[in-house]
Amino acid sequence: MSRETGYVWLRRYQRNGVAGLLELNPAPQRHANQTGEEVERAVLELRQAHMRWEPWKLKRILERDRPGRAWPPTSTICEIVKRGAGGGTQEAPVHRAVRRASGARQRLELGVVRRFQGGGFAPAMEPGLIR
Repeated sequence: MSRETGYVWLRRYQRNGVAGLLELNPAPQRHANQTGEEVERAVLELRQAHMRWEPWKLKRILERDRPGRAWPPTSTICEIVKRGAGGGTQEAPVHRAVRRASGARQRLELGVVRRFQGGGFAPAMEPGLIR
């Protein structure tokens, strides 16, 4: 055993007694670029209060209400919301009709959209035209 390793074991024994001599898991307990618990909690609390707000709006409100703190990018806030909401998407097809005037005639455009958890919408297919 090297001198350096001996001093590491000695410090662990002095700090924690015999329990400090047990083998430790070499994996890091926290990643260096991991978002802090306090930031995640603030994002999830705001999300619970406003379930329909998108991540970009959550970020703007957090920056407005709590200036002086570096808030994570919108993509990170999106991941926090996914993890906090149980992750994944719940797909329930919803039909919406949109009327558009085109010269003398009107077209009815039907599109199927998927409802995502939290109330957001995203197109599921190209809308077709009915004349």
